[in-house]
Amino acid sequence: MERESVIRTLNRQIENLSRLQPQYRLHRTEDYDKLRQSIAQSIHDHRINVRRELDPHVYNLYRRYFD
Repeated sequence: MERESVIRTLNRQIENLSRLQPQYRLHRTEDYDKLRQSIAQSIHDHRINVRRELDPHVYNLYRRYFD
């Protein structure tokens, strides 16, 4: 149950990250970097297999903003 909650939260955070970048040009701000680091840390802490566990469209966004 907790893992599903973490994955849902990560899906929402990655979608929000993708909206901030082109729409508001916030990709150069400190808050954007903090959100990115928070997402990466959550993935690392919970040992999330992004390829298998994230939604397919969110996985594509993840690859775009984290690779």
